[in-house]
This record gives sequence, C-alpha cells and structure tokens, in this order.
Amino acid sequence: MSNQEWSRAMRAIWLLNTIEVEFNHLGIPLMRVPPTLRDLGDIFAEGTMSDQDRQLIEDELSRAHASLAQVVGELEAGLTEIESLLQKQPTALTTEDVEESTRSVVWTRRPFTIAREVIRQRDRIQHHFCTMNGGASVEEALAANDLISRLETTYIGLEGIQPVAYSIRRRIQDGSIPLFEDYSNYGYAARTIAGRFGWPFAPMMAELGSDLPEYDVFGKAGLRGKNADGSWIDPRIPPKKFAVIDDPFDGWGLRPHAFEGGDTTANKTNALDRTRGSDKYTGNKGVKVMLVPPVMPEVTVIRAQRVAIDGTVRMEGILGPDAEQAMCAKVLIVECEQIVPSDELRAIPELNHLPAHITTAIVEQPFGGYPSAVPNYYDYDWDWFVSYGRLNRKSKEEVKDWWTKHVVETTDDWDYLQRIVGMNRLFELRATPGYGYRADLKRPM
Repeated sequence: MSNQEWSRAMRAIWLLNTIEVEFNHLGIPLMRVPPTLRDLGDIFAEGTMSDQDRQLIEDELSRAHASLAQVVGELEAGLTEIESLLQKQPTALTTEDVEESTRSVVWTRRPFTIAREVIRQRDRIQHHFCTMNGGASVEEALAANDLISRLETTYIGLEGIQPVAYSIRRRIQDGSIPLFEDYSNYGYAARTIAGRFGWPFAPMMAELGSDLPEYDVFGKAGLRGKNADGSWIDPRIPPKKFAVIDDPFDGWGLRPHAFEGGDTTANKTNALDRTRGSDKYTGNKGVKVMLVPPVMPEVTVIRAQRVAIDGTVRMEGILGPDAEQAMCAKVLIVECEQIVPSDELRAIPELNHLPAHITTAIVEQPFGGYPSAVPNYYDYDWDWFVSYGRLNRKSKEEVKDWWTKHVVETTDDWDYLQRIVGMNRLFELRATPGYGYRADLKRPM
C-alpha cells in the first residue's frame, strides 16, 4: 500500500474512531441505532412498547438522521474546500532556502514528525541553535544525532520517566554541545511573554538569590553585544543574559501589602523583610527586580491537535508558554493531527490559541507526536520510553546507530509509523473517550 493510500485509510479510520467526540464538539447528540430497519422492527415487536413511546423513538431517529445528514454535508463541504486549496501549488520553502548558520529553533509540545525529518537529513544539517522550555524528548533525539551545537534551555528531563536526557548530558560534558545556556523554567517563560508582546524585557524575581546569574556561557564565548560597526555580534543572542535594577516602585506591589487590617492573600513574597533589607546586586538596600530579554527565535515548531485550513490553531491539554513561544517566532510551523475546515474552529473561537495570520506552514500527520502523548488523541508509549532509557545508558555510538536503524533509514513518517512502530501499537495508545489519555494503558517503570 502506498503512503497516499495509507494516509487516506488512516484519515478514514481516525474519523470513524473520533466521530462521537467530533459530533459532541458540534453539539449534535448521537443515538446508537440498530444497523437495519429489520432489526429495529424486531426490537419493537419483542417489547410491550406503547404507541406513544414508539412515536417518540421514531421522532428521535428522524432528528438523529437529519443531524447526521447535516454533518455529512459539512464534511463534504470541508473536503471540497481542502481539495480546492490543495490544487493550488504554492511556492515551496525548503530547508535549503535557509542558511544553516542562521537557524535558531524553538521546539515545543513535542513535534516529532518534523524532528524525525531533521534527523533523516542529519548529514546536511549543522549548527542547530536549539532552545526550549522544560522536558527534552525532541531535544534528546536531536542531541543523540549530533544535531545541536548551541542549546538554551531549562530542565532537561525526559518526560518524567528518565530523570535526565542522557544524550544531552553526555554531549554537554564531552563538549559536543559546546555552548549551553541555562534559565529557570519561570525565567524562560517570562522571556517568552516578552517575546510574544514585543517587550524589550520582562521583569521577574525568580532567578534572584540563585547561582544562575553567575553563569553566562554565551557571554564568555564573546557572542553578546555589538560589533564595531554597530551590528549585533549574533542577532540570535541578546546583549545580556539579564540585568538587575532597584524596584522603581520600592516593593509596593509585593505581598503581603500594608492594607488596613492586614493582607490575607495567599500570593505572598518569600522572605519579604530580608528582600527589603538586601543590598545585593546594586549596592542599594531595597527590593530588586531582574530583567530578562525576550525569546526571539527564527523558527518555532509546535504540535497541536487541530489546525484550520486558514492556519488557526487549537491546542488541547495542559499548556505551558506554548502560545507565547509560537507568537515570538519569525516563522511558525505547526504540525497537527488534523487539518479541519475553518468553520469548525470558528464555532467555539474562545478555545483557539493561535491566530491564522502568524502560521507559516502546516504539516498534517496523524500519530506524528509518537512516542509522546497528544491529549484526547493518544497516550505516551511508556514501553518506548522505558526501553529507550535503558538504551541511552549505552555508548553514544550505539544510541546513534539505533536512531539510524529506526528513523534515518525510513523514507518518511508514514514509513516510520507503519513499519517501525506498527498500526496495532498506535491504536492501542488511542485515548479513552472522556479521559484524554488511555485509561487502561500499562505504565511500567
């Protein structure tokens, strides 16, 4: 079976398996009806149903059939719209159009389809400047294939199953990733907020008192600041890692506040009295504020559940600073489980996260987030993470050879999902309706 045939088959199967959820999104009640009118007649004949009850059931069936016809019409209209758009041949943007030395990429919500394609092209891609906030599944895969030369990150755990992403750790320790800049999770999130709103910096207090401000790898490498002609030494790297100033409001906004009768808020500042009395960083006593520069990547790659054909993005599940990382990029690439008609996401617009005009490209690939989870679609493959965690303790040559056999030697993601993972395993991971994850999935450690 060709990849196109697999794609059509998977889309049909996926629709059949999610039709109940999709109908509920549209507010259309479903009824479980017998497959034929003969079965329906037999059920009526076997019971002691009154004429009134019979009429009520017939009316409900009529309404259900009308609703189904409406949905089928909407689906057909959406498919017609998609086919029309697909017949237009836009100018293709390939990775050859972007100089390797200028590519800085944020990876968020585990977009494995594109990550695997980058791994397939690992012999050509170099000098990848990778930045991300929390978790490290995609970054671990890229590091295992020697695809990261600069890394700006926070926590490098591997989905909570393996405490540390060992391919990243090894390459930092042996110098294969020579430049590694570290922020706290909150500090990085504050940077993404500044990037989203176009602020020159974001204020916070999270790093104060830690040793994070003492380490400035990019600064020591001479990558911060400007050249003699006024141009940035590296436009991807801010001139300072951070700056500390005296609070111009003298700590007025910190809690507990001097309200009459006291302040009962739960949002209290730790060690407030000691903070007010410290002269660290500026030499002046009083509250200090740390300013961090915005995150401004050239490319953000993100995974979502549904993307409208116009580029509107809806994400489901727990969110971090995902929308912020998407909005602060020059180029946004969204990979998704489904491309849907625009009207489907317009029906409940408050559930959408990213507007159409910021989306540069859409990549549709069902199950493309595997082996990670995509809430309401499928769960983590815990067996994969456990086995990879054991493999990852071996030499980096053995780990890289494993990626070669499992990813590099596949032609594309359909080939990987069909031949390496297997459709049976993928369908075992499908989310249980109403839960968002696979309720009966075994989760070995």
